[in-house]
Amino acid sequence: MRLALTDPPAVLSVSPAIAELTGVAQEEWLSSRICLLDIIHAEDRDLVGRMLSPDLSAPSGSSHLRIRHADGTTGIVHAEFTKRRDAGRGDVILEIALENRNPAMSPALQSIVESFRSLMDHTGDSMYLKNSDHRFVGATERMAEVLGRPGVAADFLGKTVYDLYAEPLAGTLFERDRQVLREGRGTQEIQRLELADGSHRW
Repeated sequence: MRLALTDPPAVLSVSPAIAELTGVAQEEWLSSRICLLDIIHAEDRDLVGRMLSPDLSAPSGSSHLRIRHADGTTGIVHAEFTKRRDAGRGDVILEIALENRNPAMSPALQSIVESFRSLMDHTGDSMYLKNSDHRFVGATERMAEVLGRPGVAADFLGKTVYDLYAEPLAGTLFERDRQVLREGRGTQEIQRLELADGSHRW
């Protein structure tokens, strides 16, 4: 997506892939009937606000953002942006790439997953591993059974918390993971998990 950071920002161009990513047609974006902030999770709007600012003190960056798809679901996208002043227009131009990433595991991450696999395969605890894109790369059988439907274990691989949990808990877990990734330290808390059969577990 390419925008002129005027007031309000004007969409100059957008890839047709935006329709699949957001559920909003390319034409809607180009007509400026919808803006980026309209689909951003309320708690991530400050991050997008900084991207949409014409201030060039931070001309590039990246972040994980939660977006609301037109069907009401929430997804996590990786956003990379650059800003520059257009000599011809005089406006600051923002180019932002939104990607629903599910990349193949790097060799380093694959090695970590393999080293934990023997522990994960022989424990009755609920444990999981995620990558830096907030996607699950492994989970114990116990966790898959707890979050699955009766008789059907949940499939974690490549999914995010928004694919597996109800919205309030997913938001809490996402923020906790973001804190761990940002600050590099662990957290401890007791969580209430709502199960597929309507019961809950602490």
